[in-house]
Amino acid sequence: MNPKRTRIVFIAGYGRSGSTLLGQMLGRVPGAVFVGELRDIWARGVIDNEPCGCGQEFRRCEFWNAVMQRAFGGLAGLDAVQMLADQGTIDKNRNIPMLVLLDRVPGDFAAAKRPREYVRAMAQLNRAIIETAGARLIIDSSKDPSTLCTLARAPELELNVIHLLRDSRAVAHSWARRKKQFDTGGQVKFMPQYSALQSALEWDWFNGWCSALKFLGHRRMRYVSLRYEDYVREPRSLLQRTSAALGLEIPDSDFDFIGADGSAELGQNHAISGNLSRFAIGKIRLKPDDEWRSAMSAARARWIKVLTLPLMLGYGY
Repeated sequence: MNPKRTRIVFIAGYGRSGSTLLGQMLGRVPGAVFVGELRDIWARGVIDNEPCGCGQEFRRCEFWNAVMQRAFGGLAGLDAVQMLADQGTIDKNRNIPMLVLLDRVPGDFAAAKRPREYVRAMAQLNRAIIETAGARLIIDSSKDPSTLCTLARAPELELNVIHLLRDSRAVAHSWARRKKQFDTGGQVKFMPQYSALQSALEWDWFNGWCSALKFLGHRRMRYVSLRYEDYVREPRSLLQRTSAALGLEIPDSDFDFIGADGSAELGQNHAISGNLSRFAIGKIRLKPDDEWRSAMSAARARWIKVLTLPLMLGYGY
């Protein structure tokens, strides 16, 4: 570990794969801070003022106010609209192939300044999070390969990637359900719903490019894959093995918040965006969510499997 670099555990993959829960558990490790889907901080945090994991609106959260003060001189002087525009020059799905294969975006060929400015801002933000939290490790569940490759362009950041996987049929079923994203302080927001076809194709797209990072050895990222179905059945042993594979040097005793009965004690966090479960505090029982097996028709499950079969087989499903 280079002490001068900001260390990040980045949970990569596709949505509805259990990334919020995984981030919450890793965030319980002493010296770690879970920040949720940090890529959404400009739109959902600064601009829309949605609640963070502590339940406070973003602009009223003491932690995020302190982070923004340290990184950018405070919220008052931060141009979030410009930051969001800068994000659009690099951290977009359409840029994933170029970022993964070439470490370039179209603007780089015209020597555009904005992509470089955005990478610099994200490095400042992550450093401010570490310093404000007094932590040594950031847990970021942003998932998107474009975000991961954007962060990889900052030499100040050290990336450790957990590629989180889940059965494509379970993911498709989850995206089809109507689910709340938050319901606090009089604000209610529901997560988007996708058709089975869209979620199957996006499952291929996001997971395929995340897997490519391993084979390309992109930017010397440490990479390990983890299946949702495995870690909810054996949470302690799987998290221990995953952290060891990433060289995180976490003592086994730091996972004492996970009980022998498969329960976990969750604490308060300051997660941006993500699943409603980020507001959960206290003891929970970990168990696979396999509702899709009884709720999804056999025909739909079959053609989702066909659309995702090559990767499903590669991931051991």
